[in-house]
Amino acid sequence: DYIRTTVTNGKANTAMPAFRTVLSPQNLAAVVAYVATLNGIQNPDIGTGASQAAAAQPAPLSAEAQAGQALFHDPVRGFGRCSTCHQVLGNGIPVAEPIHNVPDSVTALRRLKTPQVVTLMLGGDRMPALLVTHTPQRTVFYDLTVAPPVERSVYGKAPDTNDHSNWRHSDFIKAYTNDELQRILAFLREAMSRQ
Repeated sequence: DYIRTTVTNGKANTAMPAFRTVLSPQNLAAVVAYVATLNGIQNPDIGTGASQAAAAQPAPLSAEAQAGQALFHDPVRGFGRCSTCHQVLGNGIPVAEPIHNVPDSVTALRRLKTPQVVTLMLGGDRMPALLVTHTPQRTVFYDLTVAPPVERSVYGKAPDTNDHSNWRHSDFIKAYTNDELQRILAFLREAMSRQ
């Protein structure tokens, strides 16, 4: 609803214009749906404005898990939050594969290995990358040198990769305290039990 209102009416005193009179209702709905998916909303309702909240809601999370959920999506952290790369319960950006195994402890989370991150050589540049598709004709990857990670495509000769990368998950989550990470783990455990 917020995205729909913003795209339709714009935001006063900002560079965001109103598209109510610029786009047809169908195109406006398509733009709203697209922006919603960029924000991690799966199957956004683009109809008459009925909210996804009207759907049956699961039982609420425990207080600790709710605190962890808030930290996972914390907008104050900018792109230094977990939801920049991870989607849980339909919210967040699915850069990384879905979380299937929740680490047992904060120490295990901080030491989490990321074997799927490689060093990709593109021209004279070397960068940490998360491969999506890697064929001789096309390589699609997330460039992890920037936040949020940017999906890039290379056509033609596949770039070289090296299975070793200096990119570490622990560097990305270092802004979280151990207590905050404990709450995030509580959230992930409860979230995984619902999927």
